[in-house]
Amino acid sequence: MGQNKEELKKLLSFIEALVQQPGNEEFVAGLRSLVGAEQVQQYSDEQLSSYLRLQRERFKKKARRYYKDVADAKLRNQLIDDHAWMLWYRSVDDVVSYFNYVNLQIENIVNFYLSNIDIHHKILSNPAAFMCHLPVSPTGKYAIDIDCNKDFFRNTSSGLSKISYAKVKSLWSKIWAWAICTGNTQLVMAQASNIASIINIRNDNNHRDSKVSSASSEYWKNLEDDANYGFIIMILKAFRNSIL
Repeated sequence: MGQNKEELKKLLSFIEALVQQPGNEEFVAGLRSLVGAEQVQQYSDEQLSSYLRLQRERFKKKARRYYKDVADAKLRNQLIDDHAWMLWYRSVDDVVSYFNYVNLQIENIVNFYLSNIDIHHKILSNPAAFMCHLPVSPTGKYAIDIDCNKDFFRNTSSGLSKISYAKVKSLWSKIWAWAICTGNTQLVMAQASNIASIINIRNDNNHRDSKVSSASSEYWKNLEDDANYGFIIMILKAFRNSIL
């Protein structure tokens, strides 16, 4: 019991730090909504810690089941942690953090996939396939130009020099390279606006002024129907299955 009590104290301290950290207002509001402000006052610190610990354990079990077939232990453990946090933040209606942990899973999977193939050879073998003008809004008004040739290589005085996948700055280029190699180009094209939301909200979260909220973040925060998030399960499943 003494060891369990120490673990509960650590968890409570962690939650307390999150609550006090500027920019986590959504997390605080979600936690109050999940537990209930009046209910919180009725519970002791240990009871509240137990509740939070059980919630985390429940999400961790789901994450373990989701990634149980990933062979690489280091990657599997990281994906499990990120997936569990994704579920946690969804449960407390912290949309920005939720999308951020979705993005982390996608990026880790893509990086792992690219590390296990000769992506540079594939690009050089068919340069045109690794270029794309991709609409990233439902109306098609906004689009991005992807060119893996430019992002995975640099011109030097002695010719083309490879850029390691880990140093490629454009996540879109890595996603498109993954899509070409796994036969998922139709998925990426069909879900481009949703993938753009995931990437944009993650970028906003990392770089924005805390007082400024992007239009993309506000759009997803204001949605009331959980069915609108169904695309995330489909997208994650496609990425996960590519490394099984």
